[in-house]
Amino acid sequence: MSQSSKDLIESVLRSTAEGGKFVFGLEEVLESVKSSKLVVYSSSAPHGNVSRIVEACAAASVPSVAYDGSSLDLGRVCRKPFRVSAVAIKTPGAVDLTPLLGSSGKKQ
Repeated sequence: MSQSSKDLIESVLRSTAEGGKFVFGLEEVLESVKSSKLVVYSSSAPHGNVSRIVEACAAASVPSVAYDGSSLDLGRVCRKPFRVSAVAIKTPGAVDLTPLLGSSGKKQ
């Protein structure tokens, strides 16, 4: 993932945290994937968890993007004081997700 893609993901997540709706955590994301616009998961999440997220997103035709950072970094971007392995964006608020989806080679 290029630095610009990482910056774009961080910008979208920060803006969503301010004005949109999202859920975080593996089980919560898996339960709500069908009604999500985008799922972002930490590249440091265990491989089995990543596989479950990617498979659920593919089955629901929801794009997924790997965040090139730790779960702690992803939590900080989402303005949470704990580790976040995955985030499902339900409504992005005023943020346009199109540039993120178009620039990422990791979408599923």
